[in-house]
Formats: sequence, structure tokens, C-alpha cells
Amino acid sequence: MCRAYELTLFFICYDVLKERKQFGATLAAFQVNQQKLVVMLGNIQAMTLVGWCLCKLYDKGTITPDHASLGNSLITLKERETIALGWELLGSNGILADFLVAKALCDLEPIYTYEGTYRSTGVDGVEKD
Repeated sequence: MCRAYELTLFFICYDVLKERKQFGATLAAFQVNQQKLVVMLGNIQAMTLVGWCLCKLYDKGTITPDHASLGNSLITLKERETIALGWELLGSNGILADFLVAKALCDLEPIYTYEGTYRSTGVDGVEKD
């Protein structure tokens, strides 16, 4: 699921912000909104890189449960943050099916809480033998 919803949501937010106007300027012209878009794109890049690194470890046969747990924790946390930022940018449109936010949050929640909570997955990743 990583990147699919988030990247689509990023482009939806970008397009909406370019089209909608407030105070005589598009919403994309405001630095507050630009900063949220930058954080969204940064999170997408971070999730991609973590996933790529985990795939490389798997291909080498050196991946451990600790790697997988920490990757799961980081990626699901960044996914939720990215979707929440998209919701902020879209405002009340975020609950409409056309804008993907509510569906993405509903689809992500089981992944985020799989095998316990986000916090317990993160703790599993730092256990020592």
C-alpha cells in the first residue's frame, strides 16, 4: 500500500490547491500549504527508500524480524501522517470518496494496528536477545 494512496493523494491535493482561490491567490501560493506538500512528498520519499532498503536486505538474505518491524513501524507512521496532511489540505472535501482521504485512512488502519498497536510493533523491533 505504501506510496499508492499517498502519491495519488499528493497529486490530488496539489491539483486542488492550484485550482482553488482564496484572498485573490491560489491556495498553492500560501507557504503553509506548500510546507504541508513538501512534508507529504518527503514522507513518500522516505517510505520508498525504507521499502527499497528492506527489499535489498531480503534479496541478500540478511533481513531480520527487527528490520521488518522497524520498517513496518516507520512506514505506517509516515503513511498516517501523509494522509492526515492531505486531509488538512483538502478540508471538508477530505471526507468525500472523490478525494481518497477517508478510504485511505480506513484501509491503512488495519495495517497500522496489525499484530497489536504501532507502539508494540516498534518495541518488537528493538528487542535484544
